[in-house]
Amino acid sequence: MRFYTFDEYLAQRIETPTYAPQGVVLALDGGSWVGMATMSLQPEGHAFSEMT
Repeated sequence: MRFYTFDEYLAQRIETPTYAPQGVVLALDGGSWVGMATMSLQPEGHAFSEMT
């Protein structure tokens, strides 16, 4: 299994018209980041969970 490079990740997940930064949710435990969820807004008018 090959992981994305940072540049590949940006191109495929962030630098796209469907990326929705307002749909990023962080889970914190005190001051520690313990989880994250992101979504995209699709042209058909629905949201899609990209990752949790």
